[in-house]
Amino acid sequence: MTAWFCSPSRAKRIKSAVFCLGLLTVAAFPGALFADTPTVSSGHSAQWYNRERSGEGLVLEVLSDELALVYWFTYDESGNQRWLQDVGNIDGDRIVFPELKVTAGGRFGPGFDPEQVERIVVGEAVLSFSDCNTAEWSYSAFGEAETIPMTRLTKTMAAGCQPINGVPGQPVMEYAGQSGSWYDPTHSGEGYTLQWMSRNEAAVIWFTYDGEGNQYWITGVGSRVGDEIVFPVTHSASGPSFGPGYDKEKLQLSEWGSLTLEINCNIGVARYESHHPDFGSGTLNLSRLTRLSKPGCPYQKPKLSDLYEFRVTEIDYRPLADDSGNVLRDMSFDASDIASDGTVVGTRIRLLTRDLFRWLPDSEQFSVVESQFVTRDVVISEDAKRAVATRLVTNPEDESDRYWEPIWNTSATDSWESIPNFQLESPVVRAISRNGGYLVGVIESDDEMKLPWTWSVESGQKTFGLSPGLRVGIPWAVSNDGSVFIGNQADFRKGFREELATLWTSDGKPEFLRDESGQILGFSQACNDTCDVIPGSYHGGELDLEDPNSQKFWLWTRRFGVQYFEDDLPGVIDSFYPPSRLVFDTSDDGSLFVGRYLTIFNGERVQRPVIWTQRTGVLSLFELLEGIEGWDTNWKDVQAVAVSSDGTKVLLNGSFQVPPERVSGQYSRAMILELVPKSNTD
Repeated sequence: MTAWFCSPSRAKRIKSAVFCLGLLTVAAFPGALFADTPTVSSGHSAQWYNRERSGEGLVLEVLSDELALVYWFTYDESGNQRWLQDVGNIDGDRIVFPELKVTAGGRFGPGFDPEQVERIVVGEAVLSFSDCNTAEWSYSAFGEAETIPMTRLTKTMAAGCQPINGVPGQPVMEYAGQSGSWYDPTHSGEGYTLQWMSRNEAAVIWFTYDGEGNQYWITGVGSRVGDEIVFPVTHSASGPSFGPGYDKEKLQLSEWGSLTLEINCNIGVARYESHHPDFGSGTLNLSRLTRLSKPGCPYQKPKLSDLYEFRVTEIDYRPLADDSGNVLRDMSFDASDIASDGTVVGTRIRLLTRDLFRWLPDSEQFSVVESQFVTRDVVISEDAKRAVATRLVTNPEDESDRYWEPIWNTSATDSWESIPNFQLESPVVRAISRNGGYLVGVIESDDEMKLPWTWSVESGQKTFGLSPGLRVGIPWAVSNDGSVFIGNQADFRKGFREELATLWTSDGKPEFLRDESGQILGFSQACNDTCDVIPGSYHGGELDLEDPNSQKFWLWTRRFGVQYFEDDLPGVIDSFYPPSRLVFDTSDDGSLFVGRYLTIFNGERVQRPVIWTQRTGVLSLFELLEGIEGWDTNWKDVQAVAVSSDGTKVLLNGSFQVPPERVSGQYSRAMILELVPKSNTD
């Protein structure tokens, strides 16, 4: 076989004469597995294995809509290493590999002679997928035939088979497109398969030979250090025998040495140093052999418009206005929360009172409760079956005795009722869990401390403490099971207010959220349905403006730690209090959050909406929606105040810059931005 079969531009020629590679992983790479798909797609590029056959498995590279390359790392009948490969045809939910091949004759190291490499067809196979995470490997080779259930072992960064917004805490790096097969053209017949995994680690297998010309493979997991991918420890393996009699208990690992890859999108260098004298140390000059169909190299973030179509619906407040005079009155509203079906709740501000409203998306009609002085924090469950607010009540026997009372609405009617089983004195509701089962809020204690509390129908209320020396704790979100809630503790001891991002658990102990350096994070007002994904902004405590992360949006995940986000928000200004950036809400999986930033318009400080997904980064919705039917820029202030749990509806709240009609006071406006997923965004 000549070297042109290894040219990256000759992917289809590999179909007729595959030459090179394979892959092994001896221990499972953990990782969340996500979307289902009925046909083979780029997201199936991964390592696959059977738990009962640990120590062998498949590496699949989906090269195009028609072709895929497979490497089978396994053993021969004596327990020595063996690897097979082929390029197959994609046919719906399966890939047909007509000519599984093994190689022989290569010699490791500088004396490698590609002319001595022999390629032998030994069988055939079909890889069939049930979804993105499970498959069956049916083969016939070396006199054996069987069907092996397979499970995804790894997830390739940005290849697909993931939620449309990406995975919170798993950013896609610019070098993600380096995944694929690599080789030295002077060593045709051996090479590497590299996979950048979604957790920003790299898996490599080097398919080569020992000094006697027998197949040999070496595997490792590494990370990026500067411009290099460093695999400090690699292993070889032996023991199990090929076929139905495979016994994973016979697997033996042997530490082989270290490997370093320094590559760009097309070429690079491999440096190795083995513990075994038969292999020694050396350098190989690499060229790319294969490219996965996704991602491209270098990787480029998609636009939000690549993922979604946009639809906007204006919430028309005019039916609620007082139009008895020559100008409209009572047009000051706050839309505050949105359910998954698009139901919106909020308040109308009138003289000395604040009314409640519920807006129904199907009829675009309002349900209003007047003359209830309520706080602006009106919240609703994801199924729209439970809306909650807090009203100010006056004791009829003592008008000087006024207190806060939580109320709820459990239907689309005008009926709001007192919430039962509350013994706390004057509790104020701040948030509801997505499933509607738990409330969180704040009370003022006898010594004027503001303490957080949780409540459910089953367990009633529980009050939580604060960190030593602090006197104010405000909860803003709670998990569906009520075991975790998040918010901020305020510290005034330095003469100004410092916001400290805090997580409370069911044991009652507050925990500051910190980044890897130990820095306390700042404003936290949202979390996913389990509160293990928390977005926010700023650092907590005294702001160090010299710290490049001090004013950024951030994402804290229990699994991956803290990620800070660069943004290019037009005209964003620096402001500590109020902060120039704030997060208000997130989807139930934490893959999308919404909020606002501050800028200057016509000489005034105004608010503009932002949206973030793990795939796109932080974006200004004001500019993003330009040209969309139903959208205009006639806003003085506008914030993205809430997002539905499924992440498809964003609630925009603000006011007109130029009122369309004569009005007394503020002319509020609100819109719902619907994100409609596009097909083929995998």
